[in-house]
Amino acid sequence: AAPAAPAAPEAAAEAAAPEPPPPEEPWPPAPELPDTSAAGAVVLRVRMPDGTCTTLAFKPEHTLRDVLCALHHSSGTPLSTRRHYQLAAGMGSPPCKDPHATLAALGLSGRLAVNLSEVPA
Repeated sequence: AAPAAPAAPEAAAEAAAPEPPPPEEPWPPAPELPDTSAAGAVVLRVRMPDGTCTTLAFKPEHTLRDVLCALHHSSGTPLSTRRHYQLAAGMGSPPCKDPHATLAALGLSGRLAVNLSEVPA
């Protein structure tokens, strides 16, 4: 009888291939936003990671995740639910990375210019 052929190297490589990542979770629908002239609205002029700017109004109880979701839907710059982002409100203030922090808890009120950037994994 002929000796058994060694296992094909391709089969071993396939078995060791990493699992493909799960599909990216879609963003939920954008939260309902107040008008920029509404009393108590927090109006953010956001510089996006790609350098474009978008101005949106939020309620003080909106969270960073609400802000990211609204920006994803309305800015023309898609954001990934797989990535982490931070919002920085200017010199000296620490950037916010907590998706559950409200704008009020972050001390953001009135009209502000902020930077949105990706947090390295």
